[in-house]
Amino acid sequence: MKIGLNSLNLLIVFSCGTGTGNVKGEKNFQEKSDDNEVPMKEIFNQDSSQTKKFINDDDFVFSVLDNELSFSYVESKIDIKSELIVPNIHNKSLNDTIVSFTNEKDFFKFHKASGNAILLEAEIKSDQYKIDSGAIKIGVPYNIFKDKFNLETAIDTLIVKDFENSSYFMFLFDENQMLNTILFKTRYLD
Repeated sequence: MKIGLNSLNLLIVFSCGTGTGNVKGEKNFQEKSDDNEVPMKEIFNQDSSQTKKFINDDDFVFSVLDNELSFSYVESKIDIKSELIVPNIHNKSLNDTIVSFTNEKDFFKFHKASGNAILLEAEIKSDQYKIDSGAIKIGVPYNIFKDKFNLETAIDTLIVKDFENSSYFMFLFDENQMLNTILFKTRYLD
């Protein structure tokens, strides 16, 4: 019964949308952990002087995942990869694979099962990856985001997530309002 209660708690966390709005806080996303069950409020509600804006945009999130950050695209860009075989959560007789790609500036982790590969997390600090049809890459000015997402005030961090709070991109800007890091995390995988 304890497992059922944990699943119920996670369902409640994912069912409660935060909407859009400015939030103060910062979380260190440099960690590359396997913990995909950290509640969203822990990620975004840390005390800090950083200003954040949340945007719900399913189309943006899933378009980037399906196109610019697909497994085959990342695999074609990075030679260094590691693989970890894990049991399938639904059928213990099957195995899935966690595939990680790294280079000196970027990190990607995918979950591969039954011919599908799903991006679990990413940290992008190089300008070789372009998303949103090439409009967004490391080094672009904040104004690109201001125009795309109709933002009114300058912020330090933009979080673009799906409506279910299961997948999100975090765009971090430097003191000159230039994009310096793109982070991605998915919170639901089934």
